[in-house]
Amino acid sequence: MKKILPVELPIVSGYKHHALPLSIISTEREGVNWIFNNYLQLYTHYSYFQDPHWLEFYLLQNVVDLPHNPFLNIQKAKRELLQDNLIDLFIKCIDANIYIYLWYDSFYFKKNKDRKHGINNLLIYGYDNNTQIFEVLDYDYNGTRKLSKIKVSFKLLLDSINNLALPQDWDAQIYFLSKKSNIESIFDLKLSYQLLEDYLNSYNTSNRLRMSINPKFPNDVRFGISVHNSLLEYITLYLDGKLSLTILPFHTYMEHKKCLVCIDKFVNQGNSLHLIEDLAKIEMKSTILRNIVLKYQISNNEELLVSALKIVEEIKCMEEQIIPNLLENIYTVINR
Repeated sequence: MKKILPVELPIVSGYKHHALPLSIISTEREGVNWIFNNYLQLYTHYSYFQDPHWLEFYLLQNVVDLPHNPFLNIQKAKRELLQDNLIDLFIKCIDANIYIYLWYDSFYFKKNKDRKHGINNLLIYGYDNNTQIFEVLDYDYNGTRKLSKIKVSFKLLLDSINNLALPQDWDAQIYFLSKKSNIESIFDLKLSYQLLEDYLNSYNTSNRLRMSINPKFPNDVRFGISVHNSLLEYITLYLDGKLSLTILPFHTYMEHKKCLVCIDKFVNQGNSLHLIEDLAKIEMKSTILRNIVLKYQISNNEELLVSALKIVEEIKCMEEQIIPNLLENIYTVINR
């Protein structure tokens, strides 16, 4: 017997804590709309020296931990509390249309000689009992390194879960996700306006939520359009030999521009071609920026990073001119 639940690769796929639950949400048209309705604010989550995931989308919490997720029913349990055979449990879940989001040791998935143990996450969305295979969504560590649909044997997955070593302060639970049966249109243009206004003004969006959360950020945290300065500093510090360079912040930056294009298309529906073209140019430049960094990692040609600095400055100037127009269009639609 086999069963595969639907998943779609989402518009935001650089970080798996976003991409994995969003791959379920993206199977619904309203889910796709919800993504670019909410993924409009950026901030520097960590110091450059602390974590390569330093540039991040600002949401109240991770998607699987949102208190009122509009698309997913979410249950979770600590691994040690699950006494059932995990293989049988996961199969029963898939049969009941429940996805499984969990942590595992990626050492067991990698085939290269220099593989290392590491904490990673994946989504189980199907199985085949005849071939003893789970269908999972994860990065393809042995190929493209992109988010991909991968087949993993029952035994290999179980080994990767059971042999995962976690720090003492980690509370890595197994999440069980199922789609809600009645999903209504929940697009919130006022939220889009607020997030974009915060972005344009580099405003700390968490200040709007101080009654419900106690945010902890690094002292030099930046929100919104000021993250361009962080990208410029990051590249410069690397050129000065003070830190290592990763593609992650540039990919997240590019995904943010894709969301800007999507929100404009949703609001204008083709009525403001000028704005659509301007935002498409920003998206194109952000893609070029990401690709330049990829090329640098292969060639080590520092002239590429010098050109990357120029592109970041160009995009910042373009956004300062274009986003006020996008805000004006959104405001007009809200007040019709």
